[in-house]
Amino acid sequence: MRIAFFVGCCFLISTSASAQGIRTYSVEPGTKYVTSTSVMDEVTKYYIHFKNTTGKNINLSWKKLSLDLPAAWDYSLCDLGTCYAGIPEGEHTMYPVEKDSNGFLAPNIYPGGTDGTGKIMMLVWDKDNPLVSDTLTWIITAVTAQADVPVIHAPNKEFRLYPNPVNGRASILFGSVSTGTLSIIDMKGVSQLQLTVNQAKTFDADLSQIASGEYIVLFLNRDGSVFHTKLVKN
Repeated sequence: MRIAFFVGCCFLISTSASAQGIRTYSVEPGTKYVTSTSVMDEVTKYYIHFKNTTGKNINLSWKKLSLDLPAAWDYSLCDLGTCYAGIPEGEHTMYPVEKDSNGFLAPNIYPGGTDGTGKIMMLVWDKDNPLVSDTLTWIITAVTAQADVPVIHAPNKEFRLYPNPVNGRASILFGSVSTGTLSIIDMKGVSQLQLTVNQAKTFDADLSQIASGEYIVLFLNRDGSVFHTKLVKN
């Protein structure tokens, strides 16, 4: 009786562990992608990657949960292996993700000159381990880059530029480690220079190529906040 009881216990424990599923990938940079853009007349891709954490190929599946975008926006979707017109209904499986490689989902957004905020939610899972899944959320804000663009301050956030006026190079202080897009915009609302900021608290910008005059320095933070300051170029 003791042996039978021991075997029964072990069987239950094994079944419970199996029911928990096996995680075979990590989500990078995370399951929530919040960003702003001033790119209004081009298509921009917003990638979420899935890093294979096993020593073999895995098959990742996905489906759309919800889609809430401004009516004027155009959109499509790419995964590892296929690009779709729009974001289709139903379940789909991307090409096999090889060991030490990444799969991805990337909505392609074309605002068409229309300001607004859109939200996309999707579910992704390993087809061979369906008990483990992740809900992905993209929140994308499109803002027309103009001189009078409003500033939205995050708590305890600084945004300064020096020297100002500037001749060549300028240092931009964000106050905390930030990731996003830095645009130099003239008084007509035309972007003259666009730079990518990646995990930086200060950023050294070469402004020697822009003409003398007054500009707006606009920073679109990945967390959705927007900052700007005035710049004089000698």
